[in-house]
Amino acid sequence: MLLAEGVDLKTISGTLGHSSLRVTADVYAHLGEPAKNEAADAIGRALWGER
Repeated sequence: MLLAEGVDLKTISGTLGHSSLRVTADVYAHLGEPAKNEAADAIGRALWGER
């Protein structure tokens, strides 16, 4: 939920008490897929004006 709300990974890691960012990223990486798609769409719009 924090990732979806735009909270950065470092803050999430500290809040959850994980020993490192890598632990947090490994556990929750699959939740970032929609953000990757949104980023790819944004690049397409910026470069080619696509929507």
